[in-house]
Amino acid sequence: MAIREQLDEVERTIGFRYPSSFAAKVEELSRLLATKRFRRAFSDTRLLLSAPDITAARDHIPGAFLPFMREEQPSWPDIYAFDLGSDGPEFHVVIWSDHAVVMDWADFAVFLEWIYEQISKHGKA
Repeated sequence: MAIREQLDEVERTIGFRYPSSFAAKVEELSRLLATKRFRRAFSDTRLLLSAPDITAARDHIPGAFLPFMREEQPSWPDIYAFDLGSDGPEFHVVIWSDHAVVMDWADFAVFLEWIYEQISKHGKA
């Protein structure tokens, strides 16, 4: 199933509309996740593109967060999510780790810039 179809299915099932910046860039992010340079910066990370995966991740985070990516860590995973309590339609992006927000960004576009910065710090492919 294509990523856009997966997003459409999640939106129908969960009753949520992804921010336009995420919908426009999620395929780019998906391609990026498959690169060696991404894996150097974020070794065990995957997009959450199904309602069951999102529901499972939501069981461990505040209800105002809608997860879209998960990074496994030795103690507990980092959950990357949209903060539905922030002003939409371009919701803030947060990282939830264990019991707290450890980082946040104004929107998905700013978050994606941060991803590229982290990748560049870990060298080129």
